[in-house]
Order: sequence, then C-alpha cells, then structure tokens
Amino acid sequence: AKMRAGLCAAPARVTPPCRVRSAVEAAARRGQTRGCRSARFVSGNAPDGRLRSRCVGGSVARTRAHDAPRVSPRWTVFRSHASSGVPAPRRSARATRTDGRVATPASSDGGGSRSGYRLEIDPSQVAPGGVRLTDAQKATLDAFWREHGVSSKTHRATLTKVGETKGLFRDPDRLVERMVELEDVMWRAVGVAELAVGAVVGRYPKSLYFDPDFLVERLRLLRDLLPGADLKKLIERNPQILAMDMTHTLPAKMRELSVLLPNSDVVRLIETHPKILSVNVQSRVRGNLADLKGMLRVAGVVDTAVEVMVVHNPRLLTSDIRRTVAKRATRLESLRPGAIAFYAEKPASLSRILCASERALDRLAYVDEHDAENDSSVIVTVNTPGSKFEEKYPGFDAWQKALARSRAEAESAANDF
Repeated sequence: AKMRAGLCAAPARVTPPCRVRSAVEAAARRGQTRGCRSARFVSGNAPDGRLRSRCVGGSVARTRAHDAPRVSPRWTVFRSHASSGVPAPRRSARATRTDGRVATPASSDGGGSRSGYRLEIDPSQVAPGGVRLTDAQKATLDAFWREHGVSSKTHRATLTKVGETKGLFRDPDRLVERMVELEDVMWRAVGVAELAVGAVVGRYPKSLYFDPDFLVERLRLLRDLLPGADLKKLIERNPQILAMDMTHTLPAKMRELSVLLPNSDVVRLIETHPKILSVNVQSRVRGNLADLKGMLRVAGVVDTAVEVMVVHNPRLLTSDIRRTVAKRATRLESLRPGAIAFYAEKPASLSRILCASERALDRLAYVDEHDAENDSSVIVTVNTPGSKFEEKYPGFDAWQKALARSRAEAESAANDF
C-alpha cells in the first residue's frame, strides 16, 4: 500500500498551474497584435515555373538572429541563376542521380529536368478531374518520393495517387521548389534545421500549399503555445497541426488536457504524442480516460495510477479502450491471472503491456507451452525485441501465425451468429 501511494502520487514532471494559461495568453496576444489570418493555401495547379513569391521563402522578413540564409547540406542549387536574380532554391544532395534508374537526367542545355525526374503527360492520358498515370510514371514518382525521404510505402502510394488529380504532385521540379521553401520557412520562423520534409509531406501533402507568410505566423504562434517543445519532432510526427486554429482550437485543447490531467506536463504530453491534438479532446480523450479508469478500477488500479500510465504512454488516450485495450487486458489476465493488479504498482510497465500488439502477448502463451522453466517477467517477455525473441524461439513465428488464423476463424464464426 505504501509503495502504491508513493508511485501514484504524481509523475516526475509537473506542469505549474499557470503554465498552460500563460502560454495560451501569450499566443493570443501574438495573434491579436500580428493580425493572425485564417489558413490560406496556394493553388497547386499554377503554370509551370510560377512560384508563390519572387524568391523561395523571400516574402518573409529577415529580422531574427537565425533569419540569415544558411547552407544546408541537404540541398544544392538546381535552378538556373538567370531566373529572378534572387537566391536559388536548394535540392537535396541525395537527389543527384548516378545510377540511371527511372529518372531522366537533366540535360546540359537546361532542356531536361532540373530535379533529375521528369513526367511527360500525353494528351490521351487526360481524364475528367485529372490524368491517368502509366505504370512507368507511377514508378518515377515512387522513386522520387523514396529518394526525398518518404520511407513509408503507403505514404508514397498516396502521394502518387494525389499526382493523378493535382498538377503540383506530378511535377518533380515544382515539388522540389516547394519542399525547399517549406524547409527554409521552418528555419526562418522558429530556427528548425534539417526538417525531414519527406516525412512531413508524406503524412500531410497539403503542407506544400501553405503560403510562406501564413506559415511563419503559424509556427511562431505554435512556439508560444508550446514553449520548450521540440517543434521539429512534433511537426514531423503530426504536420496536420500546421493547419489547426492556434488562437482558439489548440489553446482550448490544451486547457482541456490540463483539466483532465492536472498533475501532468501538458506540453510534454503533446510533444510525446502529437496525435492527441488531432482528436476531439472534449469527447474522445475525455471518454477514453473515463473508460480506462473504469476498466482498471475493477482490477484494483487507482485513478492516479491511470494518469501516470497515460503520461508514460499517451497513446492510450487515442486508442480504442472498449475494444482494443480491453481485449489486451482480457488476454493478459487469461495468460497471467492477477498481472494487472501486480503491475498497478508499476504504471509505466502496465501502459506498455496494454499497448502491446496481440502478437507480443502471444509470446506469453508460447513460453508457457514450450518453455515452462522460463521465469522472465511479463514486461520482459512482451518488450523483448522481435529478432531477439525469435532467435531464442525459432518456432514462434509459424506457431503464432497458425494461432492468429484459428483466432480469426473463431471470431468470424462468432460474428456470423
């Protein structure tokens, strides 16, 4: 009981009561004095070569210490210096092609692609609402996005699909210009260097349509609202935040989180799990927290311990508590009766177990069946890296796949009734 009281008192980092309020007020003042505008997008179907300003990010006033031009190793000049007489945008050094794959190399007279990639659309490909890309053109776009940091196959497929309806997303030259501009604006606004632009665009393609002036204002408001947060990591993981209303919606979400979790560092919570800003805090997060407390209260876990759990693993606040998390808890109790009550004294470990995959929990059943002498704890068994676990138990993969199939068949049969 003493241990439980000590562990559940409060997390290590506590937000001062006035921190959220002062950050919100500071952001509100900035929005009033600067005249914060509503989100503005620039058409992605502008004529080829047309930019949103006369230079890349050139409309942003350079008044801050980090506003001076910088040389990024990720980008090199790819435009002709004869155009506009202003600093040319930079392209990633990785984009210099040497292997001849898919891309069409730039010609020496400037008639080829400046980015190293080119798509030529035949009039016969034009269809209502866009174009029909050939398999070769889709492969070109896939290679372009892969080379520019979009590692997710799903994101690359989505961006290629967007290219069928949006002219910008089938013009590699203009895409590189916009990505250079996005990186430069991040630097000029809040000093964020080496942004993973590919990750941002892959998760939120509309990020390439933001007006530079609007984006600068938006980023500085975000910095005022989340002082001390790693904006680079936050934007890379949830770039949708750039389109959020930062004078009303975002401050309201922060206030609601501070009420729901009074002993938590709200800024740290958002930094750790930015997705929380993309859901309805008033209904979904509040409901998930209530459901989680109710579910674990039955197993003897006090409400304060649940708050510690979500601080260590904020993903619980956006998970499906009634189905996914409840299913994990039921499975855990069937394999290790009393495990939830035991790990109530270790909220951080319990949060990781409840967010583990079904495959990870199946390890417990496999160990019980094939290695009865194993005395490893639940958290160690569940958290062991997959490669290390399968090296120790080479038969687990085939056994688990068979178990998953039989489980799916049983669930399907149950649903039929």
